Amino acid sequence: MNLGDIFEYAIKELQERKCEFAVAGGLTSSVYRSEVRLTMDADILIYSGSDSQKVAEEILKKINYSASPATIANLSPAPRMNKKSLPNLIIVGRPKLQGDIGLDFILPDMPWFPKAITRAQNNLIDFGFGKIPCLTIEDFIISKLFAYQLSPKRIKDLEDLTSVFQKDAKLDLSYLCAELERLKIGIPKELYQIAPKALRVLTKRINGKAKS
Repeated sequence: MNLGDIFEYAIKELQERKCEFAVAGGLTSSVYRSEVRLTMDADILIYSGSDSQKVAEEILKKINYSASPATIANLSPAPRMNKKSLPNLIIVGRPKLQGDIGLDFILPDMPWFPKAITRAQNNLIDFGFGKIPCLTIEDFIISKLFAYQLSPKRIKDLEDLTSVFQKDAKLDLSYLCAELERLKIGIPKELYQIAPKALRVLTKRINGKAKS
């Protein structure tokens, strides 16, 4: 199966199980970037109450994918204490046999998850087999900044953000700034020249609080 087949399968499984979900990651980046970006992964937020991880693992098992839980310690190179107590943020799905197409499920303990999945239900994008809930552009930016803050070596996140800001799309800056301040996330210096002024001001405030 190709990425399109894997993605459509996952969405139909989620719909049949009546889960709340939203598309994120590389597939979403092509919606908001100034140009399409090729990706080999499908990233999907999943909410099924306390069974979210179980449902994700069941869906992956049906296509013979391995399911590896990832905590914030797995996503960031920075050393962390009490790794055993950290919640799972993502279920990383990869083929057990030959293949390199990824299917990752983002779980409710991801810090930016709750508002993002709720807002996505009214942001429907046609991916070729029907209109599907997709992260809003603001939540997409938040997700990318969060990932880049954890691991600045993730160049694709910086490239996605650069392309989105260069497109000069209309943004709900009040929401975006409020969420970034709550998460204590600023913009990296590489984006200073192209990011909206409100985000530059916010970053200076966050950095000032961190130093005090």
